[in-house]
Amino acid sequence: MGKPSPDCVGKKCLVLDLDETLVHSSFKPVDNADFIVTVEIENVQHEVSVCKRPHLETFIEAIGPLFEVVMFTASLSKYADPVCDRIDPSGHFKHRLFRESCVFYKSNYIKHLSILGRDIEQICIIDNSPISFCFHRQNALQIVTWFDDPTDTALLDLIPYLQGLAAAPSVLEYVSQNVPPPSAAIAQPDFSPWLIGAPSIYGNGVGYYDDEDEEEEDADVLHDGPHDARLQCREEDGGGPSSPHGIITMASRSSSETVTAT
Repeated sequence: MGKPSPDCVGKKCLVLDLDETLVHSSFKPVDNADFIVTVEIENVQHEVSVCKRPHLETFIEAIGPLFEVVMFTASLSKYADPVCDRIDPSGHFKHRLFRESCVFYKSNYIKHLSILGRDIEQICIIDNSPISFCFHRQNALQIVTWFDDPTDTALLDLIPYLQGLAAAPSVLEYVSQNVPPPSAAIAQPDFSPWLIGAPSIYGNGVGYYDDEDEEEEDADVLHDGPHDARLQCREEDGGGPSSPHGIITMASRSSSETVTAT
């Protein structure tokens, strides 16, 4: 990411996930969508309906000045970039990282915080998918997955917690000693057995997404990995997935009607 901008020097780094953390998107028309973005897939224009999580604007405006905010998504930039333009018109997201910045490990796109080039003790990641931060659980707040609940207050509830985090000496110390609000974060599963034998990020076999996968890129433009716990969509009446996460390769499809990533 390069050196922090002058206004971010001395601030902690806050990494935010996009889908089901800040917004929920669907390829099917949604009556109450906040906005629509157009995504080209295999030379065909698709309209994606995007719903903003309640209190999103308040959350971004509150935490934006406190941190070096990084939007880190396993989705492709062709979708995520225009969404970020709409939800962050003030430019609080200092950096945007997409699928090519993820580590591809055991069929999952994982957000390895080492690539940020920041002190790992001063990085916090907020994501609804525990697999995304499985290498850095001690830095993570696992927010409750959001699809369409209009009464959700998770982002609002997190603001005081993050204000305390911004003023704390260490992210790791603060997160380990201060429990986030129950409406905002849930318990993290233990991925230790799954990570046995995992190589470190550099010079080792855990690779970044590369051009060899380009053929599949358009086919799963918003899909974060076949085993990502948040990627669930229902195909109704044979009409295709209601969620853009349902655009997956045939190798990832379940034989059941519901495509569930476990």
